[in-house]
Amino acid sequence: MHFGKGQSSCQLWKSASKHLSAGFSDLEGQVGFLIPLTRQLHREILSVQEKLHEHDERFDKMDERFDKIDKRFERVERALDALPRAVAEEIARRR
Repeated sequence: MHFGKGQSSCQLWKSASKHLSAGFSDLEGQVGFLIPLTRQLHREILSVQEKLHEHDERFDKMDERFDKIDKRFERVERALDALPRAVAEEIARRR
């Protein structure tokens, strides 16, 4: 932007304002696509977070099921551990 000699302050202001407006228009054109892109990315991030939350809930339910299975196996294991002694006692009782 070049201001010539002899321009009034009003003319200088109008010229500067014109160049500034043109600069902002260029800037808006260059970064204007970022706003919709940012909104789209935000929506996708929220969607992924929701899906992860659903998966977390599923994993929690699976953990609960495995805990129940572990408890059952522990009961069976205790019963099997006691079995040799019970068999030995039965054998001794029959003699």
